[in-house]
Amino acid sequence: MIQQIMTSADTLSLFRARKSSANRMPNNTYFMSYHLYQARQDNFNKELDIEFSGDLKAT
Repeated sequence: MIQQIMTSADTLSLFRARKSSANRMPNNTYFMSYHLYQARQDNFNKELDIEFSGDLKAT
């Protein structure tokens, strides 16, 4: 998945290729932790609703 993102990144208007990192891939650990966090957003929302009634105000 990282390879696919990197090969298509040059189609983004905000993308500027760096000469020093032309053949380098991003840190896989960072990418996977971000990916897993995003995948668990539904779990976080359900827990917020069930355990805190959708409100995190300090009591």
